[in-house]
Formats: sequence, C-alpha cells, structure tokens
Amino acid sequence: MSKSADFGTNFTADGPFADSPLGKVIQDALAMEGTIDIVVSDFAIYAAANNQPASFFAKPLFNPASRKLGVLALQLPSKRIYDVVGDREGNDALMSKFASPVLDAALAGTRSRGETYSYRGTDMLVAAAPIATRDQPWAAVTVMATDEVLAPVTHMRAI
Repeated sequence: MSKSADFGTNFTADGPFADSPLGKVIQDALAMEGTIDIVVSDFAIYAAANNQPASFFAKPLFNPASRKLGVLALQLPSKRIYDVVGDREGNDALMSKFASPVLDAALAGTRSRGETYSYRGTDMLVAAAPIATRDQPWAAVTVMATDEVLAPVTHMRAI
C-alpha cells in the first residue's frame, strides 16, 4: 500500500478531489443516514491512480449512539478485474462503451440474452443480469464472439 496524491486531502465540495469518483462517493456517503447504506462509483479515470480507471465503495460510519463519525471508502483495484475480464489485445474492457437491447433489459431489471453486431466489429453473443444497487441500475454483462462460442462445434465437425 502506498500514499497517492489524494492522501490527506479534502474530498468535500471545496477540496481538490471533490469532483473525482472518490470525492463523489465520499460526499454521497456523508449525506446518508442509514447504517447499512453503501454507495458505489462506476469505473472512471482517477488522477490519483496514475490516470487509470478506478471504482470506489463508500459507507458512512456511526458510533453505538448512532452519531456519524465519518466515511470508510475503498478503491476497487482495477488490475485484479483486468486479470479476469481484460481483453487479450490490450483493449480497456472496463472503460469500453457497450450498448445493446440486452443491456437495456438488464438495466431495467430483467435478465436477458441475445446477439449484437456492433461491438468490436464482430458478431457477439451477449448475456446480462441486473445488479441491485441503492441509487443507479447496474448490470453484469458477458460478451463473447460467436465464432469463439461455436469453435468446439466447428472442431467436432472437422473430425
């Protein structure tokens, strides 16, 4: 663990990182009154993380008398996610734009699957499921090239 440029700074409205993803989740968490509430940011470029994508979780902290003491904020390490979902060609999977009726359905609260022809210039199979959050809809999306999905079938035909 190392200290970044944001260490010891003010994240409220007059602070240098107020408009950053971390500043926004801290401000949102400070405004919460529920003891189990959590706020999550989407991945966005974060200057204090060497301009790499970062996502943050924040939660207000209370003492036993229910007095708010502050906020606990954690950065979701993008490197670990890249190790799982990163593109083999080095494309930025976390920051890629993706639009599809399948995604729209998941963001509206319904599991969905289908095909898309406008992502990365190839036919893709898509599956998406909604993720419940407090303020904004999220979805988990899986995208795989149709050729890659059908490769075992193609191989079996060649035997």
